[in-house]
Amino acid sequence: MSMSFADGFRTLQAVRDLRVLAALAPVEAWARIAAGIPDGWMAPIEAQAALMALAEGREIDPDIREETMSAVRLAAALPKEDFAAFLTATMILLAETLERGEGVDDVYWLWQTFRGDYRVAAAIERAAIVQAIRRIGLLRGDTMALPETAPDRSTAPAAALRPLLERLRPKGLAPPDANGSGDLARLLLEALSSAEAAEETARRWQTHGADLARSAAPEVLAGFRHLYETRDGWAPTTEVTIPLLDPPPGFDWPR
Repeated sequence: MSMSFADGFRTLQAVRDLRVLAALAPVEAWARIAAGIPDGWMAPIEAQAALMALAEGREIDPDIREETMSAVRLAAALPKEDFAAFLTATMILLAETLERGEGVDDVYWLWQTFRGDYRVAAAIERAAIVQAIRRIGLLRGDTMALPETAPDRSTAPAAALRPLLERLRPKGLAPPDANGSGDLARLLLEALSSAEAAEETARRWQTHGADLARSAAPEVLAGFRHLYETRDGWAPTTEVTIPLLDPPPGFDWPR
């Protein structure tokens, strides 16, 4: 992936979340965005194929890309016409901005104009969009573009996460192995209020992220995601991102 900003993990995570969620959009949303490509430019099936390639971050013909991006920008400004298309287009636009550095000046306007619409999206979509807007603002050093409230940035508050981690925490005196669910649950609980513990979780993800992404309990992955979403300085030196996955019971992490 070609990165326009050299800030590593947090941008990679933001881009991945946006692209995964965009790919999960309903077919009708894709069709609505593709309908913004002028008639005669390409057949509807070709327009949707170009849109999918753009959403996945693949290179396409520059002229086709420009027409497709125009359709994306249009849908990203029309929440009342098709809300699913609006969210999907916004996620595509933000992913392209993070990866290519294009359209950065639009971010302030998007947030100022549509923040109310983002806030009524599903938690996971809202968090992905706001994290990306925040990332772009921080990269520019533009605090005016940053969201005002912490809940906008996360899929669920710490209060929802705590009881899920509590049930994994070992009750006995014998410690589990260093990457067992119980030990990680205990560390993640400490990290909710301890900067030192949060730094240790970043080191754990840096060293064991690939294995954890494949096999860790959903509660544990939710804990890592919470730290990414709520602490700007939480940034393991790795390209392994935290997966989006079905939530554990009682956790607000809709797919």
